[in-house]
Amino acid sequence: MLVIIFGLPGTGKSFFGEKLSKHLDWEYINSDRIRHALNLRGKYEASDKKKVYEAIFQKAKELLGRNKNIILDATFSDHKQLAEAKELAYNMGKEIKLIEMKADEQTIKERISKKRKYSEAGFDIYEKIKNEFDPIKEPHLVLVSSNNSVHKLLEKAKQYLFHE
Repeated sequence: MLVIIFGLPGTGKSFFGEKLSKHLDWEYINSDRIRHALNLRGKYEASDKKKVYEAIFQKAKELLGRNKNIILDATFSDHKQLAEAKELAYNMGKEIKLIEMKADEQTIKERISKKRKYSEAGFDIYEKIKNEFDPIKEPHLVLVSSNNSVHKLLEKAKQYLFHE
């Protein structure tokens, strides 16, 4: 299975995605870590995003090919990126599930004002991506991280993923 955790910067994607991957003992792919490995920190132009998503999908293809379940954490602000992920899952014969992370803007400001190991996206980047963000209209789980415990979010995700 390929689970995509998407949303704007500062919504808790990486925190939650890492917790969920450990909880399920699944592989974890994080766009910020890929961007860091590609020496593209702080670069969010279309050509830079393209390189990051190409690397993400290459790693996902490799892991899915080894029958690994994956949590993929990235913004997915453009429908083309999501279409590519869906095509990859389809071609590999894998199910795909979508989880959108949200948080109130005050929480986002607080989170992105703090130093993070792999993400340097500040409020300016948040606003840029927010203005470009192409909402996903197909059914998916929405989790609000600003006022929920991670335990509650994990339970909701498991119910969604496994119909528990």
